[in-house]
Amino acid sequence: MNTPRVTASPWIPTVFNALAFNIVWAATVFGAAAGLAWSGPLALVGFAVLQLRMSAQRRYDVAAMTVFALAGILIDSAWSLSGALTYAAGWPSPHFAPVWLVTLWAAFALTVGHSLAWLRPRPALASVFGLLGGGFSYWVGARIGAVELAVSGWFYGVAVGVCWAIALPALIRVTAVVARPRLPAYQG
Repeated sequence: MNTPRVTASPWIPTVFNALAFNIVWAATVFGAAAGLAWSGPLALVGFAVLQLRMSAQRRYDVAAMTVFALAGILIDSAWSLSGALTYAAGWPSPHFAPVWLVTLWAAFALTVGHSLAWLRPRPALASVFGLLGGGFSYWVGARIGAVELAVSGWFYGVAVGVCWAIALPALIRVTAVVARPRLPAYQG
């Protein structure tokens, strides 16, 4: 008996990636606002395990998570050290980027190879996306209570947006370099 083979839509992994990131974002930001620094990392573990199992580009995904998480530590620690803000659930240190915020950087990195892959060959568009999306995301996080601002909300949103406008295309490029397969060392 010949039964037709049903194939999944190619959009399913992309939609899963976008939805899963937003679930991680909500669990992380609402969790941090409630003092639960662990809710975001826990959500990221589930997202990362499922995404990496489905991914045809695991090397890129792991490189992106590493590059973006390191950038998040540096950038968000600089915001904290500048006195512009304090983070809720500031674990492991109230002076540096908290683990929950670094989690968001790693989770966002998993979208760059999937639901936001269209940004990779378009640095100018990635910059605009970073400007609008980065600033808005941090502003919403502040409104929810995950961040306490020492400066006005609009100023912080614009400043973070400018930071993301510069960082996103640069991080996409650095990730591409880091993820590139290496030739074995000369064995002569």
